[in-house]
Parts: sequence; structure tokens; C-alpha cells
Amino acid sequence: MDMKRATYAAVATMLLATAALAQSAGGSGMSFLKIPGDARSAALGGNGATLAEGAAAIFHNPAAFAEESNTELLVTGDRWIQDVSRRAFAARFSVFGVPLGVGVNSTSVDGVEVREKPGPAQSTIEANYFAASVGAGFHVAENISAGVAVKYLYEGLLADEATGWAADIGARYRIDENLDVSFAARNLGAMNELREKATELPMEIRFGPAYRYALEESRIDLAAAVEYQKWLAADDHHVNASLEATYDETFALRLGYRSMYESHGLAAGFGVAYGGVAIDYAAIPFAYDLGLAHSFALRVGW
Repeated sequence: MDMKRATYAAVATMLLATAALAQSAGGSGMSFLKIPGDARSAALGGNGATLAEGAAAIFHNPAAFAEESNTELLVTGDRWIQDVSRRAFAARFSVFGVPLGVGVNSTSVDGVEVREKPGPAQSTIEANYFAASVGAGFHVAENISAGVAVKYLYEGLLADEATGWAADIGARYRIDENLDVSFAARNLGAMNELREKATELPMEIRFGPAYRYALEESRIDLAAAVEYQKWLAADDHHVNASLEATYDETFALRLGYRSMYESHGLAAGFGVAYGGVAIDYAAIPFAYDLGLAHSFALRVGW
């Protein structure tokens, strides 16, 4: 039975790793943490360290909390590839003038087939992953904001379970009203042992500039960003670029590109906002017949 359990766990982990593009992440586990935290950042090629805003900052860069004062709720649902699905919730608010954020991320791999011998599957099992985060942002100088978030982590594979803790830290330096530079280090922590070995977290660093410009006569706001990304467990590097165009603060078109990933690069999406309510969508095509991933999000702010 131990050998079968280990095999099922390995299959579930492999499916999630494939779905999250773990082949470029140095073999680390907990691959659900590599999936972009919300539909807007997914459409922008995963560029959250530079362009994160509102409640979604809990998944990308907590320093962004210090840049806003409104309250926002975010609900995200993803249908990724390889039977991976994700549900996430986030909120941004202030308590005694301190900008805070919370986030919950629940991801599952469905339909992992169980076999003891060749032939039809005897049954199927599900692998489950969970993260709960709380963070805060604050100004350390007139043009510099910083933030920190801590997260509780869980993974369950058949009868085996493990928990852990990690931290995200971020900073943003506003050069002028149009240009800023951001930094984020994510998933800095460790897991308990899952059976005989602890899962390695996908620790990463990101930094880069973002430029925002308003075409006032056309009522179009542009936002462009470039992020350098480094998975700490691997000797690989990525440069991700994104562009967002928003008309009259109502309709947004988004395009992103993630470089040097084997099975995907381009991403695209849109957003519609009215009266404090926004709906976002992203589509990410994968090569090698892996399919098309979809991400949806609902944001409510006041």
C-alpha cells in the first residue's frame, strides 16, 4: 500500500507541476503558488510585482497596499490545464489607518487515476493544496512603500498531509507620477515532511519598472511593465512584459508575454468595470496540446 500511495502522490504532483509550468522552476513543489494570483495579472503575463493593485496585491506584492485607501473584495476562479482548478478570495482594507490584505488560495488536481495493474482505472483521487495569507503595506519614505505578508500552506495527497509557512516581501519606489520600480520576493519559507521528504517551495524574486501614461483627449490610460523573474532553486531567468490599455476607466484590454518558458508565452485578456464592480478574464494558450487555461475574477470596491 505504501508504494501505491507514493505512486499516486507522485502522479498528482506531476500533473500540478506540469500545469503550473514547473519544468522551469528547478524541480520545486507546491506548484500552485506559481499560477498567477488573479485574472488581471494572468492576462499581463504574470506581472504582479510591478502592476499589482487592490486586493490582488496579497498574491503578488504587498507593498502595493500602501498605494491605495479603498476597500476591495476579489473572487477568482481558474480552470487551468491537466484537470487543475483553483478558487481564490482576497480583500484589501484599512484598520486604524494601516493598509491590510488577506487572501485564500485553494487548488485541486482532479481525476488522478488509481490502478494496481494495466487496464481501466479502479478509482480516482484528488490532490489538494491551500494557502492563507495576511499582509500589510506602509510608506517608509515619501516615494517608497514596502510590504510584508505571511502565509500558511497545506498540501494533501491521498492519506499524506504536510503544512508549512512562508513570507512574501515587497517594495515600490515611485520615481515620478508616471514611473515606478518594484521588487518582490515570494514564498520564502519551508514545509514539513510529506511522508519522508519536505516539499521544496517555489521561492522567487521579481523586479522591474512600470510606466503609466494617460492620453487625456482619448480618455485612454496606458500601463506597461517589464519584470525580471528568477526562481531561486533553478539556474534560469525570465523577462516578462505586459501592456494594458483602459478606456474611460471602464473597458481594459491586456496583453502579456513570459519569455523562456517551454510550453507557453503569450497571454491576453480584458476587464469591464462599472460603478465599483469589475469583471476580469484571461486566456493562456499552452503548447504541446496541453490546452487553453482560463481565469475569471470579480472585483468589488468602495
